[in-house]
Amino acid sequence: MSTPPGVTVVVMVSNENEHLGPCLDSARSVGPMWVVHTGADVATAETARRAGARVMSLPFADSALLKNSALDRLPISKGTWVFLLDADERIPRALAVEIRGTVSSTPEGLVAFNVGRINRVGERAVKGGGWWPDRNLRLVRKGRVRFEDRGVHAEAEAEGQVGSLRQPLLHFSRRDIGDHLHHQARYAVLEARDLRDRWGGHPRPLPLRALGRRWRPWLRLAWILCPSRPAAVTLWLFLARRGYRDGALGWILAVLEGAKQAWTEELLAHGAGESR
Repeated sequence: MSTPPGVTVVVMVSNENEHLGPCLDSARSVGPMWVVHTGADVATAETARRAGARVMSLPFADSALLKNSALDRLPISKGTWVFLLDADERIPRALAVEIRGTVSSTPEGLVAFNVGRINRVGERAVKGGGWWPDRNLRLVRKGRVRFEDRGVHAEAEAEGQVGSLRQPLLHFSRRDIGDHLHHQARYAVLEARDLRDRWGGHPRPLPLRALGRRWRPWLRLAWILCPSRPAAVTLWLFLARRGYRDGALGWILAVLEGAKQAWTEELLAHGAGESR
């Protein structure tokens, strides 16, 4: 009798010892665990080993290169299922059950699955403003998915059909608004660099998939010509993306996203954010 397919959990970390223990505790029931460590913190590697995970050390790189390197070097055969996880994420019990059930009954043509994330700022789950469902390719067959650098985050390209899991991850995204501000400042620099390299310094268009193909070219042109893109971003997230569902927090997050847009444009205008 053949052995049913399993899942290997791969956690990407860089000096995140405070998050790693609970993360691995949540992933243990899914399958064997690997921790890909890019930092110099010895305690992080020790925490991983105590939790029963194997550790792979890789040099620090952008998110896409790191994911590709980890998948290439994992000592598992091509086609084996891998679940990619970050240290500040948790796999709820219902998602773990769905993952195991999915890989045991998925046809060969399906090579990856998107997974939603419940993003938390402090003690609150953020429901609107583009923070939900925040789907990303996480359950993938080794050798059938590659990641490409997109400035702030890596984007995945799958060689085959892609499905979606129903149960979400839990993401402890930000400790508080101050932590979010720190991330936004760093993301502005990365966004400016990405816009300069990939878009010739032009503003990245808003995500307009829901508005239909007919209107997208005109709306993108309007976005480029918009006299106040930071204000447009704020209103887009709070109204069109329903940030109002989160009340005052939703408004603050939308305003800070607009502020990031303003800071990104300021960096571009003064030649900052250039690739080195």
